Amino acid sequence: MKTIVLYTSKTGNTARYAEELAEKVGGEARPLKKFRWKKEAALYDCFVYGGWVMGGKIQGIDDFLSHYDELHEAGKDIIIFSVGMSVGTPEGRKEMISLNLLDLYRVRFYQVRGSFDMQKLKFPWSMVMKATLNKMATDPNLTPDKQALIELKDHPLDFHDGEKIEKIARMIESLSEERAKKDA
Repeated sequence: MKTIVLYTSKTGNTARYAEELAEKVGGEARPLKKFRWKKEAALYDCFVYGGWVMGGKIQGIDDFLSHYDELHEAGKDIIIFSVGMSVGTPEGRKEMISLNLLDLYRVRFYQVRGSFDMQKLKFPWSMVMKATLNKMATDPNLTPDKQALIELKDHPLDFHDGEKIEKIARMIESLSEERAKKDA
């Protein structure tokens, strides 16, 4: 099964995960903006999209899902993963699915925890993030999660979720086996 892992990455975390996943499954990783849908979509059986999260929204997801109907009608397998700072929980997953309208599509969805380093953000993202964290710091009902986010301003988070990438790779391998049985 030929797999393409498309992604949108702001600081390199999502790109790193996409490239790692593509290598594990013998596929190809490429930024979403560089994929030529009309020329290349027919070449792949499995489409994986990875996007970074800001405010609960998976960046680039709307562009990717604008091609959902053509992929689904052509019988392509579709997997989506989001990369964010928070630890994935069942409640967080449900919220992510809802905020990104993923429940309207037949896709497999995974949350992958990423790293965060303020120094890697460029203007205007760095300014927006600093303003958000400064405002958060004045909240009288500051939760432990928000306090942890505030601390990221001065202490980068370096996290790699290799286990989740393995899980996605196993799913792709399983889909490949199913496709091979159907074609036999």
